[in-house]
Amino acid sequence: MNQSVTLAMALIFGASEVSLAIAKGRGRQDAASDAGSLRLIWIIVAVSLTVAFLVAGSSPRADFAMSS
Repeated sequence: MNQSVTLAMALIFGASEVSLAIAKGRGRQDAASDAGSLRLIWIIVAVSLTVAFLVAGSSPRADFAMSS
């Protein structure tokens, strides 16, 4: 159940960010050097989230059951 909640929150967050980017519009370019920085940030965020979910899904979970 926790994974479905996490996935839903991630999808909602992603959708809200995309909708904000679309609503804001393309806008004007302040500097030529900043042209690709937003795209680079989105790529880094997407790759890091993907790697984090893959690592979290593949790592063994500790069992802290009480032994008596």
